[in-house]
Order: sequence, then C-alpha cells, then structure tokens
Amino acid sequence: MTLNEVLLESDGPALSDLWDGERLRLPVPSEPMLRRLFGLTPAEARLAQALSRGDSLADIAQALAIKMPTARSQLAAIFGKTHTSRQPQLVALLVRLAHRKESPA
Repeated sequence: MTLNEVLLESDGPALSDLWDGERLRLPVPSEPMLRRLFGLTPAEARLAQALSRGDSLADIAQALAIKMPTARSQLAAIFGKTHTSRQPQLVALLVRLAHRKESPA
C-alpha cells in the first residue's frame, strides 16, 4: 500500500466524533496491521503507534524504556519501511490507517 492510496481514502470519522471535550481521541493502527502492511518489528510498531497518538519521540523513548539513539534508529527504520521521510507524513499515514477496517491476512 502506498502513502497516496491511504491518504486519498475518505472514510474516516468527522473531527467532532474524535473530540472528548478536552483533547482528541485518536485511534491508532493495530500492531498486527503495521507488521503485516509494512513489515515493522514489534518494537517499531509500538513506536509508530505512540507517534500516531501524538507523543513526542523523547516521551516515547522514556515510556518504552529505550535510549534516544535507539528510538531514532527505530524511527529511521519505520520511515524506510513506510516510504515516508518526515514525521508529519508518517503520522498522517498512521492516522489514516487507524480508520481502516482490518481485512483478514
């Protein structure tokens, strides 16, 4: 699946459906979906999920108990596997994927 294919779909919920009065409730793509579509490792999938929630890389590294160089290395691998090159582009892809219904493998 290419980035353009994911971004061109328009079946996601309205923004008002995601607001809980305090902050956005953003769904995240499942780990199995990320592993199946992009070949991410479990660690890469967890980092990608946290990014799609809007967490900073530093906060993610702390929460996952990994060092920043490891987080940066995993992020670089995610960029390569998802054919993205910038964090906002990656997050846009992940958010779109989170709204897709998973199909059987």
